[in-house]
Amino acid sequence: MWSLNDEVQHLRRLAKQLLETGSHVYDSKFIKIYHELQKHLKISQALKAGSLGKKTKIELYGDMDFIFTIDTPIYNDDQKMRKLIEEKMQISFGRENVELKIRSVLINFQDDFSVDVVYLNKHEFEKEKKQIQHIKSVSDEVRDIIILAKYVKYKKNLKNMKSYKIEWNAIYSSAQTFDRRLRDTLHKSGAGEKTKEFYDFILKEARGN
Repeated sequence: MWSLNDEVQHLRRLAKQLLETGSHVYDSKFIKIYHELQKHLKISQALKAGSLGKKTKIELYGDMDFIFTIDTPIYNDDQKMRKLIEEKMQISFGRENVELKIRSVLINFQDDFSVDVVYLNKHEFEKEKKQIQHIKSVSDEVRDIIILAKYVKYKKNLKNMKSYKIEWNAIYSSAQTFDRRLRDTLHKSGAGEKTKEFYDFILKEARGN
């Protein structure tokens, strides 16, 4: 007979198993991009963003964004800046490995690893940096809830369940216990009437690990 305490322990154990810990691979990519950008644009600050930067990345899922700013940008127009970044990164990484996207420049590495490079003006950069630091500083319990909810998002291919909604709802949920906070996070982040189904799915995964 499972008790609620057993249930929570297994859920939290699963969250720890899912968390991406091999940061050395990402560190080398970050350093490489930083040095190449510095050659061309003289950036002033750069950070790991995305789920990796926030320490909520699940192994095999999630992303790493490279965000940076420049004290004196060449253009005030973001679109022109992205086009310039694309041109410079094609010099460094090859035209076939660099793709211009709506809000970023995607760099594809030969080991099937990709990084979105995002230019932000100084105000936007500082705002994003504060958000990253805030999420990185949450309690282990809240981080476990974020990881489990993101696992549902990826395994069930829930495109409407955005990562920022999961993070926000997990942090600011008014629920007092771990299980209720996880359910609340799932429900408010897009699970809706399927909340129980998705919670049971995670619990089944936890019991099997």
